[in-house]
Amino acid sequence: MRRGGGIFGSAVYSFDEHLSAELAFGIPPRLDISGDGTVAAAGKIADTKIYAPILLVQYRFFPGSAFRPYVGMGTTYAKFSSVRTTPVLAALMNQGRDVSASIDNKWGVTGQFGMTYDLSPSWFLDGSIVAMRVKTTARLSTGQSVKVSVDPLAVNAAIGYRF
Repeated sequence: MRRGGGIFGSAVYSFDEHLSAELAFGIPPRLDISGDGTVAAAGKIADTKIYAPILLVQYRFFPGSAFRPYVGMGTTYAKFSSVRTTPVLAALMNQGRDVSASIDNKWGVTGQFGMTYDLSPSWFLDGSIVAMRVKTTARLSTGQSVKVSVDPLAVNAAIGYRF
């Protein structure tokens, strides 16, 4: 799957100077689905919306410093909706009619590297790279099922406020 992007938000709770938890969520992006292997040259064969809230546990370095790098590990629940196939998929399946598809919702693993920079005691800048990996199955109206790997890499930039 490729292409995505959108508006997101998150809430972070700090347990102490090092350990925190983050819940990230956003407006679902539309992801393009491309074939792999012998059908890779076909290009886009479908697209879908993905709702994927992420829950992370983070370890933050350098307490008391304005610059705080962090690492995070957690989980996401990927819910797929509005799957739209292209005529290319129908041609690949040798169907004389449209082919529809659905994608199973699944849990996946998520990793994160990031940093915050304090602008003031309340305001800060945040940037992170988040990698998600979900293995699921797409089910076609032809009766076939196809293994699908969802492994986007998101680059986030945000301004935040501490309460």
